[in-house]
Amino acid sequence: MDSHKICFIYCVSQQDVLQESLRHISALHIPDGFEIEIISISGAQSITSGYNRAMRKSDAKYKVYLHQDVYIIHENFLVDTIRIFQQHPHLGLMGVIGSAYIPPSGMWWEAAENYGQVYGSHSGKMELLAFNNGEAGRSYQPVAAVDGLLIMTQSDIPWREDLFQDWDFYDLSQCLEFARAGYEVGIPSQDTAWTVHDCGVADLSKYEENRIRFIQEYDQDMRKSFLFYYEKKLNEFAGAPSFKENAALSLIEKHSREYEVNIDPKKAIKKERWNTMSLNGEYQFSEVLEIVKKTEGYLMELEILGLLHLPLLVDHLDGEIVEIGTFKGKSAIALGLSSQYLTTRKRSIHIIDPFYHPALPVNYEHDFDENIRNAGLEPHIHKIKKPSQEAYDDCPTKIAALFVDGDHSYDGVVHDIVHYASRVVPGGIIAFHDYSYKDCPGYEWAELPGVTQAVDEMCAGDDYVYLCDYNSMRLVRKL
Repeated sequence: MDSHKICFIYCVSQQDVLQESLRHISALHIPDGFEIEIISISGAQSITSGYNRAMRKSDAKYKVYLHQDVYIIHENFLVDTIRIFQQHPHLGLMGVIGSAYIPPSGMWWEAAENYGQVYGSHSGKMELLAFNNGEAGRSYQPVAAVDGLLIMTQSDIPWREDLFQDWDFYDLSQCLEFARAGYEVGIPSQDTAWTVHDCGVADLSKYEENRIRFIQEYDQDMRKSFLFYYEKKLNEFAGAPSFKENAALSLIEKHSREYEVNIDPKKAIKKERWNTMSLNGEYQFSEVLEIVKKTEGYLMELEILGLLHLPLLVDHLDGEIVEIGTFKGKSAIALGLSSQYLTTRKRSIHIIDPFYHPALPVNYEHDFDENIRNAGLEPHIHKIKKPSQEAYDDCPTKIAALFVDGDHSYDGVVHDIVHYASRVVPGGIIAFHDYSYKDCPGYEWAELPGVTQAVDEMCAGDDYVYLCDYNSMRLVRKL
């Protein structure tokens, strides 16, 4: 590999468009001692086969794979990117826009946190598409995925032409192939957009077919990218020793600002918590998730994450954490582990459940007790062995977070709203499991219209507001 050589690689169908892109390349500042190579592949059956052919043809260490309709307008593009690569040998691939993680849909722009900027005409008119610029003081932002309009590498990894014979999802695939090989993916910090993508409205005729293929191959990689992102976010909160001006917002600060929860941030963090992201010094957040997943119960992974998140979102509030309906304790363990190891208050969890239902195993209370014991949560679980209709006097009068997963009939949910949501303090959160499965492919059969109706009626009033969804679980905030 020639470490002083940069190769620009195209798959070409329109020579006039290519010439405009090449004109912009000719205007770039070239780092001292470097040479430029151009390889254009015409008539490629797929973008992956074309890129592989060009990759094998060039001995350049640095390769820029770009669409023929991409124009690099940042004159120091090569100077800046080569410097970043040289300073960070573990950084294998960079792009100009992308996402912190890859959502379950496989569509990177649906992620909650995106980075970079580009001028593009994907909507039919040229406009600036601008996301976050990354962490202050960093030359690049680590991400899980970048868009294929421009991808630059300093290592060669074959493109998956065995999977993608068209023009979609090759980019996200390549990002995850680099991650599998142990490399980092990133987006350089851009004060202004470095590129123009004059693509027009895209041809999506084979998009869905390739999306499904991508998800089938990379489902676990996508999950890891989300867990890495989620753990990073929680560490931003738990690791903050103080609240300084211009400090990165913690999850609680972001939550309070976005949803106008009035809190004193100095009160929210009462002590330094550098070690609260581990259990007895052994487990990280992703491992806590695995502990919960091993417990028998009816929660999807994103719902578990929601329950792990819930105690954090109310850590600034007075009141207790209450669960109505637990089965064998999967949800109780999620709430308990989060409360004990991710928050300052370390509240116990109050569990309301009669531990009897004609449709459930007769011994499920025994399994609940054993699961709680194995999770090390026995001292932190207060079991109220009653149906919610009989537990009023045993339940705390002030609730910060309430998880409702008991009687799923309309009347049953309304009852729990009237008698228990009413105890939630202002700013507190109520989470309703089984609210709706309409956006959960394959689970439509589990729809429970009574839950949906009761929660919708609740939010139609003036006392509660919709917060967010985790699969079938809906979070509502008390005003």
